[in-house]
Amino acid sequence: MKKSFVHAPLSYILVLTFVLLFAFSSCGTHHADSQALETDSLSYTKYTKTLDVSYKVEYPIGGNKALLRSIREFISESLGDGYAGDLDEGDSLVAYYAKADVDSLDGLVKEYEDAAKEYGDSEVPQLLSHVTVSKAYETDNLVTYIITTESYTGGAHGGHTEFGATFRKSDGRKFGSDMFVNRYADGLTSAMKQGLMRYFKVSNEAQLRENLMDVEPYDIPMPQYPPYLTLEGLTFTYQEYEIAAYAAGRPTFTIPLSQIKPQLIKAFANEVK
Repeated sequence: MKKSFVHAPLSYILVLTFVLLFAFSSCGTHHADSQALETDSLSYTKYTKTLDVSYKVEYPIGGNKALLRSIREFISESLGDGYAGDLDEGDSLVAYYAKADVDSLDGLVKEYEDAAKEYGDSEVPQLLSHVTVSKAYETDNLVTYIITTESYTGGAHGGHTEFGATFRKSDGRKFGSDMFVNRYADGLTSAMKQGLMRYFKVSNEAQLRENLMDVEPYDIPMPQYPPYLTLEGLTFTYQEYEIAAYAAGRPTFTIPLSQIKPQLIKAFANEVK
């Protein structure tokens, strides 16, 4: 005697299939949001008697599309915002900005050479531009990029910059100073003041004031470039001459998240818990 099978209604099968597909899709999306950002190391170097140009870029090539676009735009905008090519072509982007630096410095070299001929001075300085773009920190939900530059175009000394940005992996959102509920909250300004005191190795406001340039300890400004997330917390970096003399370097300090978490907006705080 043949066994008979009970067949489920077609509508039930379709509903079950949809539910399973949705579940797998949701799991896949969650994984894509939290997966490690894939990068490629790109570089450009030109070294001559009068030029020293070096670009080292950890370029994002794999991950959430929105995240890739946001980081790539940040890199391009930070390097000058002149590149009009395809952001998928990291080699082209790096070469564009590096060659622009070479052309600019070549122009200055020509000016130095002309001046040397006119005034009988044979010395032409070696001009320099070093740029490093790196993925500095990453969690399941966030990734931080840092850009450092070193330049010398003549004169008594060169220049240095260092700044970064933190991005949410799920949608590429870049967090700036808007990560704070209230930029002027007592808890935040106090933590920033204590951070600067640690940097300058001073123990009171009077000593801190002596190290600052046109800045009062009770009114510490937010850095020109917003803080970014690192392993130790939020890192604040002021550029040369921003709040202190050149000799002070780039005043930098890190505030543990536990110290200022109440000051963070939920969109950021929820990603770092």
